[in-house]
Amino acid sequence: MFQFTIRELVLVTVIVAVAIGWLLDRRQLTTLRKDRDSWKGCVYALVGELNMQGVKAKVHDDHSVRISGYSGDGDWHWCDVRITPSAPME
Repeated sequence: MFQFTIRELVLVTVIVAVAIGWLLDRRQLTTLRKDRDSWKGCVYALVGELNMQGVKAKVHDDHSVRISGYSGDGDWHWCDVRITPSAPME
């Protein structure tokens, strides 16, 4: 039959372990990207709904949302809200 040395078995084990680790990491990265895209869609949907309700809202590059509205005292008021996803961003 086949005769393998310990060195060959360790080498094959290391190669298989690295390959499995790489595949699991790629799978997790794909999941995080899907979650991030879903989160972005929710933020833009929120901003769209606020705009339809008469409240000015805009998404900035740093993932903050500026919300402004006209109050009863005749002045425009605004605030910046940082909305972060539960999963870490890249």
